[in-house]
Amino acid sequence: MPIYQEVFTKDSFLRLQCPPQVSAYIEEHESYSVLGNDCKGEGDDFILEARNKLTKGLLPNGAPDEKQWINVCRNIDRLGKIRENINDVLGIKEYDGEYNYCRSKKHEIFQFRKIIRDRKYLQSENFQTLDGRNLDPELVNFSLLSEQNMIEHFDNIVKSYLLLQKIK
Repeated sequence: MPIYQEVFTKDSFLRLQCPPQVSAYIEEHESYSVLGNDCKGEGDDFILEARNKLTKGLLPNGAPDEKQWINVCRNIDRLGKIRENINDVLGIKEYDGEYNYCRSKKHEIFQFRKIIRDRKYLQSENFQTLDGRNLDPELVNFSLLSEQNMIEHFDNIVKSYLLLQKIK
């Protein structure tokens, strides 16, 4: 017997043996929704998966250590509120829980990397586009400049938001 059928059967027997007050309470509160849609009853396993996904989304990239897990799990509600506030300030829309499909680009990425390796592109002193045009020599600092620009942009957004709060 599959595990879900066994769980369903045991739950059914327990419900028959419950006092009427407990049975009424269970029936009143047995539909859960973590996505916020009251019309969608979500099973306990779905809720645990959603909570686990939220927790993993708050952890730094890579394999988290025990201390990181403990910190996130103990502060998940606070971290969630911080994320909501930052998204609100930055105007970022939260994921709405609907399914999205994104085609895998692994094959294309592999092929592009093969072209770069075959042309020994990264061993060159002067970087060129794949069609031979010279690139800006400052391109080697692209990541650093992008990060600085992003920090400056977010600082401006936060300053604007704080200024609007003072005006109100």
